[in-house]
Amino acid sequence: INVQVVSDQDGSVHNATETFTAGTATVPVTLTTATAHSLTATVTGVADPQNVGVTVDPNTASVLAITVQPTGGTGANNDSPTSIGSVTLVTRDAHGNASTVGLSTPHNIAVALANDPSASATLGGTLLQDIQSGTAVFNDLTLNRDGTGFTIEFTGTGLSAATSDPFNMTDVEDVSDFDVALEAAGNKTAGVAFNLAITNAVDNTGASLAGSINVQVVSDQDGSVHNATVTFTAGTATVPVTL
Repeated sequence: INVQVVSDQDGSVHNATETFTAGTATVPVTLTTATAHSLTATVTGVADPQNVGVTVDPNTASVLAITVQPTGGTGANNDSPTSIGSVTLVTRDAHGNASTVGLSTPHNIAVALANDPSASATLGGTLLQDIQSGTAVFNDLTLNRDGTGFTIEFTGTGLSAATSDPFNMTDVEDVSDFDVALEAAGNKTAGVAFNLAITNAVDNTGASLAGSINVQVVSDQDGSVHNATVTFTAGTATVPVTL
C-alpha cells in the first residue's frame, strides 16, 4: 500500500509502497533540516492523514563556511600592512545545519593566501583561530601589497576548506610634496653660506612635516652640498648651503 510522508520543513520525505501486516508497516524517513518537524502521513485507502512530531539534531560538523567575507582595504604598501576587514566562519554539517558535533577542543582553523595577484604579499595578523564553539572571527588580518582579486583560504582538520570571495587592496595615493626657493633672492658669493627655504612640505598622507628630517641638496656644478637633518615646523624648514 502506498504511504506518503510530508515534513513541514523538508517537504515530501517518503512516497512509496510499503508492506502492511495486520495493519502495521514500517516507513523509512530521512530528514535533513535540524529543527522540530511535523510529519503528516497519508495511507492510500485511509481517509484521514495522521501527524507525528520529531526533533532532528545536526549531524557531524564537516563543512567550513564563510558568513562574513573580507572587504579589502585602502593603504596597502610595503611599509603599511592594511586590514582586509573582519572575516567570520562557522561550521556546518553536510546538510547545511550549524553544527559543532565532533569538533575537538580546541579545533583550530588556519588561514593562508590562496590567490596573490601581487605575487609578493604577506598575510599578517592572527593566522590560527579556535572554532570549537562553531564560530571563529579573524578580525586582524592584514596585507602589505595592493592588487585586484586576492583570496584567502581557511582549513581545519575534518572540515572542508573555505575560500573567500575575491577582494581588492588599494595603495594610498602618494601626495608628498614640498616647495623650495632661495630665502633671499639674488646672486651668491662663492664659499659664503646662504639658505634655502623649504615650505608646504607634506608626507604621503598629506600631513605637514614636523621634527628632524633629512634633507639632501645636490648642485649640478658642485655635487652634494647638503645631506643632514634639519628641523621642520608645520612643513617649513631652512637649509644652509655653501657653493
